[in-house]
Amino acid sequence: REVRPLAFDGSNTVQALASSTNLYYFGGGQQNGYFAHQGRRIEIRADGNWGEGGHPNPAPFYQSNAGYGALRHTFATGVYDFTDPAQIALAHRENRFDAYYFVGPTLNRLVDLYTQFTGRPNFLPIWGLELGEADAYMTRDKTTKEPVKDEQGGYVEVTPHVVPRLAERYREHDMPAGWILPNDGYGCGYMELECVVQKLAALGFYTGLWTEKGLKDAAWEVGVAGTRVRKLDVAWTGPAYQFALDANRQAWESIVRNSDSRGFVWTVQGWAGTHRYAICWTGDQYGSWDLIRYHIPTLIGAGLSGPAYATTDIAGI
Repeated sequence: REVRPLAFDGSNTVQALASSTNLYYFGGGQQNGYFAHQGRRIEIRADGNWGEGGHPNPAPFYQSNAGYGALRHTFATGVYDFTDPAQIALAHRENRFDAYYFVGPTLNRLVDLYTQFTGRPNFLPIWGLELGEADAYMTRDKTTKEPVKDEQGGYVEVTPHVVPRLAERYREHDMPAGWILPNDGYGCGYMELECVVQKLAALGFYTGLWTEKGLKDAAWEVGVAGTRVRKLDVAWTGPAYQFALDANRQAWESIVRNSDSRGFVWTVQGWAGTHRYAICWTGDQYGSWDLIRYHIPTLIGAGLSGPAYATTDIAGI
């Protein structure tokens, strides 16, 4: 029940609905540290804040134990205010109102209806559920951007080094892991990729790549070299919203169109529908007991917002 008419002030559109002390609210996408929002005010915007209180993969969707869920059909940022026990106020920064409502008896039924509309979560390969090593593995000169060499003229750290220095050590210590990103992150370069993919496969690892510069070499990287993972970091998905959603679709398609593998993409700065293509990760964080404390509600909240797969840095960046 609307407690007052829709409010349009030229920059925001606000809907105010009746509430009560026995109603609870969930969703909003990945809200770091929280999953139940009664008494809170949450922001629906991609802010690049990876700490507690940040929202690395927001979604303009919420649901309630009153038996309904709502999706604001927009890429505009918003604020959902659940602080007043008598009413909630749902605002987006645009001079229009477009919303879809889902009605059902349980929270899981509401997520079911929501993902029927926004897309079902991607069906991951089973190795994608294993621990992954997403470090950057190539040392470049900060000025020339070329790989650094030592006094003897050898490379300090380049792609092939990932095999003896990292992958073999995982296996020597009997550590579980399913995939590795062996390239250099924001530089997005690599050496001898096809050979590295083969050597990692012999040790039981699939190979993936960071990218920030698009996917122009995807046909070779996936179809010939054999990579099977894409990690989209903020240097590429930073604009967020529709841009990030399109980037995730392109990355997912670069795998499924060039191989017989299921798509496997890691992302931040997602939005409603990102779960069709990617695993939503909570950003760069530092390992601590406190991280574990606030990521239990973070990952529960992600699941109540559509993403079936959500994760975090296990030991910290």
